[in-house]
Amino acid sequence: MRIDSKAKIAGFPIVRVRDALKKVAERDWTVERLRDVLRIDAREVAAVLAALQDAGYVEPASEPGSWRTTPKGRAFALATARPVSRAAAQRHLDGLLARLAEVRDDDRWLYRARRVFVFGSLLDPTTEVVGGVDLAVELVRKEPDEAVHRERERAYIQRQWDDGRIFRSFEQERMCPSGDVLKYLKKRSWILSLHPLDELPAPAEAPARLLYEDPGA
Repeated sequence: MRIDSKAKIAGFPIVRVRDALKKVAERDWTVERLRDVLRIDAREVAAVLAALQDAGYVEPASEPGSWRTTPKGRAFALATARPVSRAAAQRHLDGLLARLAEVRDDDRWLYRARRVFVFGSLLDPTTEVVGGVDLAVELVRKEPDEAVHRERERAYIQRQWDDGRIFRSFEQERMCPSGDVLKYLKKRSWILSLHPLDELPAPAEAPARLLYEDPGA
């Protein structure tokens, strides 16, 4: 997704709102949390929240007083305000395809991508300036035996500790075997935005195309 850096949401720069939503997008959040991140008052945050809801970026969560970022909102939180040429986007996409094969064949990775879908402006052949490359990635474990897989995950995590890596939470530690695969696939590309498969937009919201499927799947 690409956004206009000069645009505004409820009177605030769109990039500022995007960055704030990115900070709270990981889990359910409160209006107070969004207000603190944006550093605005209660009246202003109410206007921002209403605009985000109207755009389909946020919705009420199950717990009263809490909100969650929708798949569309998470795409917005990762949107780029920098122009991206179709040629540059394709180069980054070609690099990703090469890394998908590397991950599949390298035993140091415990997960592989079963399917990857591309969606967003890149699918419009008439657009020469695109909003980056949005991808939905389905990761699956390589080891079919769950007990063996869990043992390999524990060994992987222990190697990270042994190498001096510090985890900020148990969840970050638990997710690192799969998260590290996604980081390697992205390879710090500001053009590529990787999403879990359940964030793939519905066909009515945005077209999508199967980009990659593991031949062994």
